[in-house]
Amino acid sequence: MVVINPYYRCLGLAAAIIGIIQGLVWFILALIAILIHTKAWEPTSDISTYGHLLSTTIIRRFLIGDHPTLVYVGPLQFFTCVVIYLVASLFWTVLSSLQFWVVFREKPTLLRKAFVGWASWAIILCIYDLVWASLLAYDYDQVVQQMNKKDVSTKQDYVVILAHGIIMTLVARGFVLWIVNLIVAIFILKLAFTVPKEINENDINSNIINAFDTTPKNWQDTKPNLARSNSFMSSQSFGTFQGLPRLPPVQSTNESLARLSRSLVPRSPTVTNNASPTRSNSFLYPDRRSSLEYSAPRSPSRPVPPLKPALKNRFQNSYG
Repeated sequence: MVVINPYYRCLGLAAAIIGIIQGLVWFILALIAILIHTKAWEPTSDISTYGHLLSTTIIRRFLIGDHPTLVYVGPLQFFTCVVIYLVASLFWTVLSSLQFWVVFREKPTLLRKAFVGWASWAIILCIYDLVWASLLAYDYDQVVQQMNKKDVSTKQDYVVILAHGIIMTLVARGFVLWIVNLIVAIFILKLAFTVPKEINENDINSNIINAFDTTPKNWQDTKPNLARSNSFMSSQSFGTFQGLPRLPPVQSTNESLARLSRSLVPRSPTVTNNASPTRSNSFLYPDRRSSLEYSAPRSPSRPVPPLKPALKNRFQNSYG
């Protein structure tokens, strides 16, 4: 079983979850904006409360109505922005889902591609968010300056400023998410280049054993990579390491030991013309025919060895 580095796994899953959530949320918001702009859905224009007044102002300012003065982003420009957000968010959701599947299902051969794809698209979205947030920030500044020129500011003026601020914050993803997306995208893109382009699944974390893996394994099929040791121990490289002179390999001593053992082991006896078999004259079977025959101590056939003069009297006194 191939195991992805736990550090890559945690970071990949976190980035994928962030991308899926943001992609779905901004896809739904863009779809709602398109439905309202095309008048496929017409919400009620009730201004009895501040909430309804604010929503009605956003719709009339950015989705339906004429282009306001002194601003860059009108309903038509904002509709173009929303359509691009719809497609980009959907594509980002798909990329994040694929990355989640690659990391969760332990697919290390696709890890590099998943990281590069997710990080590249996140950086593109960050640049797109920055461009539209800058335009909306300029419009926000223009609206504030226009209100400051008035002697008396009405409630509607404050609601317009609040509506511009809300749209600018949504485009910038709350500013915090934009910074998080940029940092995570750069970090994952940098990390993706540390992953090999082509990974052999048999070589990844071969020394790691999953304690929860119950699948049977045939350890006899595991063949260690001995290419380096074989090349080092080959006859061509023998004796040339670090400039040493080439020496002939030491011959095995097995042949010498075999010859010695054959000389020590007795040969089988040969019988010719009813003769008695002969033994091999070796230290294992010494030839005793030249020595005295064995006899019991003090027997007539075995003479008593002469005693030393100092022990002669003691021996006679003891045995008579």
